[in-house]
Amino acid sequence: MALPFPVISADSHLNPPLTFWRDYLPAKYADRAPQIVETPEGEMLSFEGSTVLVNMLSSVAGTDPQDWVARGNVQQLLRQSRPSGWDPAERLKDLDDDGVWGEVLFGGGPLFSADPEFCLATFDAYNRWLADFCAASPRFAGLGYIPTWDPALAVREVERVSELGLRGVVIPNYPIAVPAIGGGYAKLSGQADIKMAWRTSNLTWLSEEFTPFWKRCVELGIPVHYHLGPTLYPPGDQPALSFSVSSTMTKVWAAGPMVDMIFGGLFERFPELTVVSAESGAGWAAFVLEYIDRSYGRHRHHDDLPISEHPSFYFRRNFKLGFLDDMTAIRERDVIGVDNLMWGSDFPHSDGTWPHSVDTVKRHAELMSDEDAARIFGATAAALYGIPL
Repeated sequence: MALPFPVISADSHLNPPLTFWRDYLPAKYADRAPQIVETPEGEMLSFEGSTVLVNMLSSVAGTDPQDWVARGNVQQLLRQSRPSGWDPAERLKDLDDDGVWGEVLFGGGPLFSADPEFCLATFDAYNRWLADFCAASPRFAGLGYIPTWDPALAVREVERVSELGLRGVVIPNYPIAVPAIGGGYAKLSGQADIKMAWRTSNLTWLSEEFTPFWKRCVELGIPVHYHLGPTLYPPGDQPALSFSVSSTMTKVWAAGPMVDMIFGGLFERFPELTVVSAESGAGWAAFVLEYIDRSYGRHRHHDDLPISEHPSFYFRRNFKLGFLDDMTAIRERDVIGVDNLMWGSDFPHSDGTWPHSVDTVKRHAELMSDEDAARIFGATAAALYGIPL
């Protein structure tokens, strides 16, 4: 039975072709783009002195979990990947097969290099590739990536993203300083690894230097996203976490940036700003919202907080949470807020629901009215990103 409302995934992913950089980077950087090289283990990806196996879990939709491996060579990746990771016509077919009308698209860029000029060029290259992909259909809403080592560059790229017609921007959990990242690893949305430390900049999102960035996002009507939560380990002290540990804890740790922004007065200063924590789940928010209001009530008299309302007020006005399969969030939707919840399929990643998204939606929707379900599974995202229903 068809659903009585259109479904939009507020969290889906693209896997650009491994060679797209040569078409979108300036010519002077063509020889610095990641290269596919032959090795005894098959074709691998080489970038800035490192040759690595690629991440296979970013492109496993429709395959048997018993066959999954975390790393493989390029040939293995291409054999299991669906062309819809980079081909918009194929993407629309996969959406139709899944019963999903539209998608908000996170993606496969940029590269991180210790060379800030080259690094910046990869932000522009990826965002342009994404804009070209999304131009194929109004059912796609792409999110551009923003450099954060220089607040002035962040402002410039927000303006560029808006000019390209993208519908939002993605930032890290905390500002990242370019010299602290790189190490020969490319962030290729599951095509390689990245060494990324916690708080690698001396700035935070609350720093005065980022005021023009937030101001420009509001002026342009651009929602801001962070995807999953941070690691809580300082640089150099990160333990070797298993995938299952990290994939679980990045959901819970997503509360950190949210609470920073609320208690730090970001939404007091910018009441029209929208921030989205994507793929973080939402069930945890029921506890966090109750706790931060209680904390505010008990500690606001001695804690110098730049806010005039209870913290939950700012959450419900300014914040949204993306979830994949979260029955707790649905049961607690009146505590969290129906209009603060947006579902995503995570296609084509390993946590994704394709090609059974309709079944997932139905299982959640049967716990609520059709009106509430329509908002959580489509209408809220449609309104935020301008996807026509």
